[in-house]
Amino acid sequence: MFSVGMIGAGIIGASHLAAVAGHPDTRLAAVADIAPGRAQQAAAPYGAHAYESYEEMLEREKLELLLEAARYSPTGGNQQKNRYILLDRD
Repeated sequence: MFSVGMIGAGIIGASHLAAVAGHPDTRLAAVADIAPGRAQQAAAPYGAHAYESYEEMLEREKLELLLEAARYSPTGGNQQKNRYILLDRD
């Protein structure tokens, strides 16, 4: 089972959260969003941890897959500490 983290919990991120949580091979571990309270609101139904800083999320969580659904790419799409990254852009 893959441990998954999400950066961005807006409209697009919310659809990804449901897909990750419903997949038999993934576990939504954490959500990060810079908007106060948005990560907590998105993470709570799935029992995931919430962060307002993606850097803190990456430091604290043992993630195998990172989904970026933010308007910007905080990681630049670069592999981070042996994590695979999936980017969703308009």
